[in-house]
Amino acid sequence: MSVDQAKQDRAGLRGEIERVRGEVVVLQSQLAGLARENSRGPKLLQTLSGHLGFGAAGRSEWPRFKLKLKQRELVLLEAHYERLGVSDRLPRPATKRQIVPPAGRAGETARQKMGRLIEESPGALVPYIRRIYRPIIEAEESPER
Repeated sequence: MSVDQAKQDRAGLRGEIERVRGEVVVLQSQLAGLARENSRGPKLLQTLSGHLGFGAAGRSEWPRFKLKLKQRELVLLEAHYERLGVSDRLPRPATKRQIVPPAGRAGETARQKMGRLIEESPGALVPYIRRIYRPIIEAEESPER
């Protein structure tokens, strides 16, 4: 890999990280708005909507799932970026807590994890899972590790 190619790869990865960070921020604000909307209703309605999946509590399930998925993607992208040996560190946004990658099974590859997630998730989420894990699998299986 040439130096110019490596710089382009790093710049592309940095842009992808910033894009995912932006998506995480949007999803966090959506969840906060839905939580505010849900908290305005009567307590009984809040409880029922949480258990039965309607109202603001029901609408928050999809953004919550997407947020978890994007946070995992962000952690993996940042780890890949650091693995490239980049000397100029990414600026970290100020956060209240550090996002920890989910504990996977010992020795599980990204391809195996994607397969497991596809089996465990609703069919409508399969294209999103594949899209997120495709670059991770390619990076993991590339000969230049």
